[in-house]
Amino acid sequence: MSAKTLESVRPRLTKTQAGSKPTWTDEEVQQIILHSRGWMHTKFRHQGRSKFGVDCIGLFAEVAKEIGRTIPIPSNYTHHPDQRFLLSEMCRLFDKITKPEMQVGDLLLMRFMDDQKRIPCRHVAIVTNLGVLHSSAQFKKVTEHGLDDEWMQRVEHVFRMRRVKC
Repeated sequence: MSAKTLESVRPRLTKTQAGSKPTWTDEEVQQIILHSRGWMHTKFRHQGRSKFGVDCIGLFAEVAKEIGRTIPIPSNYTHHPDQRFLLSEMCRLFDKITKPEMQVGDLLLMRFMDDQKRIPCRHVAIVTNLGVLHSSAQFKKVTEHGLDDEWMQRVEHVFRMRRVKC
């Protein structure tokens, strides 16, 4: 492998004014979506990190790895992760934006209803041109579907992968 090829697959953490959030090229963001679609119908498995089974954050971490990026994701979380920890980690790694700013390639932190009670945020999905792509316990697999009003109500936070500035 050439030095140039090796350099292109190394994780890129660029210090910025706001701290040390990773930066991403527009091409890498598009690659995240394309590679995620390669995981379609993979079985949902809590803390899964392979095509034998993957959970929502594992899908993002494994797809990032496929394009040569490393996302530090703990593997010792429960089915009901601490929402404060998950939110703080998302804020540490990505730029928090508002729902109206949401666009293809952004990450969503979602919550669901349980017997008419709102449960804490504990689900991550990727925004695509078709809606959202995620590994879902509800669907028991990696799926992509529309982002209708019912799904939009579940969105609590939106994050953007910080783009490389030329």
